[in-house]
Amino acid sequence: MAVTNAPPHLTPPNRIVYTLRALGKADLPPTFTLAGVPYRHERTIKHDFFAATGFYLSPTGERVVLKVGRTQEYGGIPLLWLGKWLCDRETRLLWLGDDGSFGKRAGDHDKQGRGDHSATQASG
Repeated sequence: MAVTNAPPHLTPPNRIVYTLRALGKADLPPTFTLAGVPYRHERTIKHDFFAATGFYLSPTGERVVLKVGRTQEYGGIPLLWLGKWLCDRETRLLWLGDDGSFGKRAGDHDKQGRGDHSATQASG
């Protein structure tokens, strides 16, 4: 016997589970300014539990990567601290150049209210 009209609790939801996204229902910002240069969102390349990452373009065509760490709680547990910790960890790795020098690769690191994020110049 086939079920033609399954009860709602048995049908798969046709929605995104926002609690599993780093920014919840929010997306990456449409624009941001880095060292006085405005950048506009080109495309999001990843948005998972830990972070949202996207490509941005300057008016001159310079491409940078913006990564925003987790800001949303999960299951009632605040996780902004996790986003900040992961951002600080990645920033330390980015700032350590291939030759062991400091400050070769990261463009900027911003610790403002919405959560930590960093922007770096994209290669290629």
